[in-house]
Amino acid sequence: MDTEQLNERGLKRRKEMFGQRICRAAHEGAGRIRPAAAADHQGYAYGDIWSRPGLPLKIRSLVMIGMMAASNHPAELRVHLRGALANAARRRKFAKCSCRSPYIAAFPPRCRPIMPRWRCWERRAEIRAARAGNSCRASGKVKMERRPAKKSAPRYRVIADVLLEEVGKGRYPPGSLLPTEAKLCKRFDASRHTVREALRVITQKGLITRRPRAGSLVIASEQPTVFTHSVGSLSEWLSYPNDTFRDTFEAKEILTGRELSLLLKCSADTRWYCISSIRRFHDLDMPLAWTDIYVDPKYAAVVKRRDHGRTPVHQQIEKMFGVVIGRAQLEIFPSAVSPKHARALKVEPHSPAMTIIRRYIGPRGDNFETTVTIHPENRYTFTMDLHREFKPFR
Repeated sequence: MDTEQLNERGLKRRKEMFGQRICRAAHEGAGRIRPAAAADHQGYAYGDIWSRPGLPLKIRSLVMIGMMAASNHPAELRVHLRGALANAARRRKFAKCSCRSPYIAAFPPRCRPIMPRWRCWERRAEIRAARAGNSCRASGKVKMERRPAKKSAPRYRVIADVLLEEVGKGRYPPGSLLPTEAKLCKRFDASRHTVREALRVITQKGLITRRPRAGSLVIASEQPTVFTHSVGSLSEWLSYPNDTFRDTFEAKEILTGRELSLLLKCSADTRWYCISSIRRFHDLDMPLAWTDIYVDPKYAAVVKRRDHGRTPVHQQIEKMFGVVIGRAQLEIFPSAVSPKHARALKVEPHSPAMTIIRRYIGPRGDNFETTVTIHPENRYTFTMDLHREFKPFR
């Protein structure tokens, strides 16, 4: 076969692969500089090598894609990508070829040729969309928009909603047991993990309780109402009116005995600095309460402050010594006024009273202050404001 016939066959092959416009532009651009070399390249490469039998055209295209990507020739890679699509090569095949070749050839300088592959796909997608739009307008058909599918709820949520509805309608009344996990798995065709998650949701809503080997016991048909007491600070937790103050009677260091150590929850023979005082109103002679404040002896200097009788002692310790309160404990229980305190409180001995114990514990777990307050009957009311909220039942 002579050179002219090879050129004609090579030109035909290039047009089939790359299109007439690209072939003409490439031939004219190269022909101005080296006409003979361009003709030899077209005849030898596409008229002879690409037309030889034994190797499918799509395999040849994949080989060329790998070579162009590995040798970092993005312009040639873009051309051969179009040729691969024309030769019926699958996108997945030459995607693997072009993605793996940069790693073999030396990454990352060889990764730049991958980008033309994405641009080629985008261009083909635009052409297909335009053709589809023209065909719809020519036939008079309206192209329907594809709406995104609604996200369905998780499987365990669906199961939980069904069981909640059945409990609410009385299919499983309070006191009865829900079906076992095995039966629920068979009923809903779900895994054991999914059923357990559904039962966990129902448990948090306060409708059932679960125990090992006892099943799921229904305890309510509706979600119970939980009342919460929200406190923002210790002053809100237990505060006295602003027109009250502490009148200090005595302040000294003591050694706890057995009875006092049980009240303070400390070991016997523990040293405390005790500040005994009476809480009074400014305008009333009637005492409000008797207060014994037990602090660590190293914080005894708080009694010398000018605002000692009007500021909580734990705030004074925090300001003077930098002790941060980690947590606080509160105990309220009925008691009786001892003969020792009856005269100062102006009540009869052994009359009813309310005792409040507050413990202030530091970050390391050490109790640095304990306050014991005795309120005679009808002289103090503790009010708690509760807000209705829907929270997980515990």
